[in-house]
Amino acid sequence: AVGRDSQRIAILALAGGFLTPALLSTGKDAQIILFSYLAVLNGGLLFVAWKRQWRVVALSALLATLGYYWTWENEFYSPEKLLTTLGFAALFFAEFAAIPVIQARRSGALHWEQLLLVLVNASSALFALHEMLYDDHRWTLTFAVLVLSAAHLAVARLLRDKKASTARLVFAGLALTFVTLAIPIRLEGKWITMAWALEGAVLIWSGFKAPARELRWAGLLLYGVVMLRLMSIEIPADRFLINPRFFAFAIAVACFAFSLWLSRVNRIEGLEGNLFGFLGIAANGFAIAALSLEVWDYLGRMPSDTALDKDLAQQLGLSLLWTLYATFLILTGVRKASPPLRWQGLVLLGLAVGKVFLYDLSSLEKVYRIISFVVLGLLLLIVSFYYQRRFTPSEKEKSS
Repeated sequence: AVGRDSQRIAILALAGGFLTPALLSTGKDAQIILFSYLAVLNGGLLFVAWKRQWRVVALSALLATLGYYWTWENEFYSPEKLLTTLGFAALFFAEFAAIPVIQARRSGALHWEQLLLVLVNASSALFALHEMLYDDHRWTLTFAVLVLSAAHLAVARLLRDKKASTARLVFAGLALTFVTLAIPIRLEGKWITMAWALEGAVLIWSGFKAPARELRWAGLLLYGVVMLRLMSIEIPADRFLINPRFFAFAIAVACFAFSLWLSRVNRIEGLEGNLFGFLGIAANGFAIAALSLEVWDYLGRMPSDTALDKDLAQQLGLSLLWTLYATFLILTGVRKASPPLRWQGLVLLGLAVGKVFLYDLSSLEKVYRIISFVVLGLLLLIVSFYYQRRFTPSEKEKSS
């Protein structure tokens, strides 16, 4: 096949090679013989990859190898065979990881079949490690996943040719994926969210330092996952402020704010700048959400013999918190000449005022209703006075 430069002959040769174990099978466990044969057969592909830039042969061989591996694993694997199976799995992964690297260094680029080979090889290796190690060898699995990440990162650094930019990006993305997946192997729940938030901040900081826009986009994508987790998972909180839930929200908000500050310092504009601007909105949104949960739970733990009903106390607590936070945003936005902060504060203030008039006051007695009107009126006066003073020109400015 190599002599005639014929990919079709190579596929026929591989078909015969991979059919042989099935035709000679006795139905008994022959792991070492079977896997050694497959390793030698696939080793020949390294020579083929070095000689020819064929696009389908390696992917076909990988699929056939995986078919044999998972068939054997389903029928014969047991914990006593862990070390042997790990060794062969690592050997298969190394062989098929080397093939696209050789081809990328020869031609400077990878076709979609070769990129698919990289993705299938990496995902199958991860799945095999998970099946063998997750239940009883969690630390070993964590270490193995980090080794996979380091291997893909090393390959990404080897591919420095401009033509191999796509391949380099794929390998770097897989390295990042493995690091991200290593976190939930050892951590659970809230700790995963905190770790991913910190990883996102590190990625964005590295993306500005490198500079590498891909790292910043990866960090933003990871932030999206963090936001979804914060909105979907329940974290227990039995004390006011000093609890894991508030810490998780606080770390995420701090990472969002830090990344927004980096984007402002580096003057990022366009779509990426808009996404970083959304981080500012998300930071305030999750901050007010965290504080609202704390106030709601704290007032919900009040003794039942208090003058106010628990539900009413919780509603009033939320209204007061939203009003104070909105006032803070508006005053800060005015002082720093930041329209986004002012508009966020105005929207939140509008929500708080609407909630007070449409819901809270209808459930209050006369005395509490008067107090609520007075407090809300004073805050609105302070905000409007400060707003007017900063944005209305003085007499001297008019005359000049």
